[in-house]
Amino acid sequence: YGKMMMWFFIVSDALTFSGFLAAYGFSRFKFVDAWPIADEVFTHFPFLHGVPAPMFYVAFMTFILIFSSVTMVLAVDAGHKMKQSKVAMYMFLTIIGGAVFVGSQAWEWATFIKGEYGAVETKGGKILQFLDTEGNLLLAQHGDRRIAKMLPPLWAQTAFITLVDTYQGKRFHSPNDLILSKNGALYFTDPPYGLDGDNDPLREIEYNGIYRLSSEGETTLLYSDLTRPNGLAFSKDESILYIANSDPKQNLWMAFDHIEGKLENPRVFFDATAIDKPGLADGLKVHSSEAVFATGPGGVLIFSAQGKHLGTIRTPGRAANCAFDEDETYLYITANKYLTRIKLK
Repeated sequence: YGKMMMWFFIVSDALTFSGFLAAYGFSRFKFVDAWPIADEVFTHFPFLHGVPAPMFYVAFMTFILIFSSVTMVLAVDAGHKMKQSKVAMYMFLTIIGGAVFVGSQAWEWATFIKGEYGAVETKGGKILQFLDTEGNLLLAQHGDRRIAKMLPPLWAQTAFITLVDTYQGKRFHSPNDLILSKNGALYFTDPPYGLDGDNDPLREIEYNGIYRLSSEGETTLLYSDLTRPNGLAFSKDESILYIANSDPKQNLWMAFDHIEGKLENPRVFFDATAIDKPGLADGLKVHSSEAVFATGPGGVLIFSAQGKHLGTIRTPGRAANCAFDEDETYLYITANKYLTRIKLK
């Protein structure tokens, strides 16, 4: 009886944790479009959203886990000593503790994976990488001087597949930012940040361009008159394409009419060259209200659709990019070594 109880706990433990790992893997693949932010998961307590309770729930679950482990060991010891009544008692306590622990885990995952509290959206245009409509991870790679993709499941760390690395037989400088249009065409900027400036001998293209890669694989040069093209974003109806120019001498955002895959009527949307604050025009996103949130000197600058500067969200360092969550409740900002967020509504 004692040996049977020992083997029962060893095998059940192994199967339980194997099941946890398998369930984690399958859940990560199934919910590839959204995933909990760990810092948010660990600062919430059931039914007390908005109440700062850092690590309280983790401490509670840790206590339950230790409690269940102790009662399990006591049950094994009682079984080894042939004390069946104590085995039943300790097993009952272990089951109760395990149910509370597993239930807590289920609550966390069910709550956060839906994106209701602290989940990060992994779709949409983000600087350097984002998912396309088929779940492939798209990347603008400085070092490899190309646009590449990774096939799902992303946790398998599959090899990079080149989408495009040349224009008219010449290698790109260092693709920097990219976005997808609704019809699947990819738009990206190609500044020389991955090279040693404009005079690097490795440079093959004489301009710093904005390109379009069609869904059929055709690459088109859209514009070549910006000195340091960087972040880019569409208006909600994709009739306007905004592009940042990260040049201290021309620190500005341009706006273009986007007509059938071509850029027309280039104009300065907002010129921030005279703003004496750290930061250059960089990543940007367009709100559903058509307000433009653009990282630049001083933080995240907010513009009306007409290019009027409405205000600035100050950041702890030079802001590089920003993104909204699914319902635009929060704005996430990358600033130097920080990832921050601010509540919008």
